[in-house]
Amino acid sequence: MNRILIITILFFISFLFFVYFLFPQSLIFENLKKKVLEKENSVQKEEIYFSNLEKISGNLKEYKESLEKIDAAVPTQLSIASLFSFFQNKALETGVFLKSVNAADAFSSLPGEIAAEKEIVSNKIKENFFSLSVSANFYAFENFLKEIERSSRMIEVEKITLKENEGELLEFDLVVKVNSLN
Repeated sequence: MNRILIITILFFISFLFFVYFLFPQSLIFENLKKKVLEKENSVQKEEIYFSNLEKISGNLKEYKESLEKIDAAVPTQLSIASLFSFFQNKALETGVFLKSVNAADAFSSLPGEIAAEKEIVSNKIKENFFSLSVSANFYAFENFLKEIERSSRMIEVEKITLKENEGELLEFDLVVKVNSLN
């Protein structure tokens, strides 16, 4: 009887050992195993994400020249000096005499519909208006307009006014719109 009692006590002690020491440790181990799997999955997802970013970066490098043209066409800050220089160079290339360039309010004498368009400005794109006064023959003026609109800059001619002139050269007043990013 003594032996059966010892076996039963040992069995009971081993059961308590299992319930109070090994079982909680196995639960902790299972939880840690789950956390490790979750971390491995998140690391794997991040590796996929970064490899996709590397592919996209490689694709963007293929279009580097085009992106530089876009940056030149829509600058983040409008450099008035470089813009005036641009107008002067195009005038010299086409044989147009550039009398003046003003960044003043060029829309004071425009019709209502164009003035209303000036007020509706996108949050990201800022419209800048300049008035130019030029003298040239008709063909040189036509080439000047083509060169301005063909440039990589976002320049639009909004208004052209022909002034009376008795000389050989015609005088034109232009209002141009140049876009830049805010």
